[in-house]
Amino acid sequence: MTDREIDAGMLRCLRLAREAVFSGNYGLGAVVIRDGAVLGESGSGLVQGHDPTAHPEVQAIRRAAERVGSRYLAGAFLLTTLEPCPMCTAAAIWAKTRGIAFGATQEDARSWASEHPDETFTWRQIDLRARDVVRAGRPRLEVREGSAGTNAWNSSPSPPGRLPGRPRWAARRGAAEAGGSGKT
Repeated sequence: MTDREIDAGMLRCLRLAREAVFSGNYGLGAVVIRDGAVLGESGSGLVQGHDPTAHPEVQAIRRAAERVGSRYLAGAFLLTTLEPCPMCTAAAIWAKTRGIAFGATQEDARSWASEHPDETFTWRQIDLRARDVVRAGRPRLEVREGSAGTNAWNSSPSPPGRLPGRPRWAARRGAAEAGGSGKT
């Protein structure tokens, strides 16, 4: 997947995240793309819903699998505004996707949450990075950390996704290579 395709997919993720915020949810969005086509997408619906596993990444994977009529999404990429949790990363592995690309990291989310406490938006996390889950899984996915994502988590006093302004594209490019992303 090219940087240009990831950029386009991330713009879609950000639109989904903004829509989620306007409906009172976490500002998160995810899409599954293969060969330039969106197979599945989702913004966050966790606040209004009662399913703690209904993360946008899992929802997008479910919709993509339903659309193609298979639990396997070979050649597809999961793109998401925030580094996927271990559950979402495992779902991408089990779906046999080609890879994952994300904007903000777990550390970005932790930092933002500590600076902006909110009773509704509790950023619970398992301290296990997506790249570490990928290293432990089969098949091994390509991980593009922060490649074409935003660093919006640290740029505003508003909750993530409530940012009406333009994201700082490629602010995290290069960090991925330094952190050992790519095929792991």
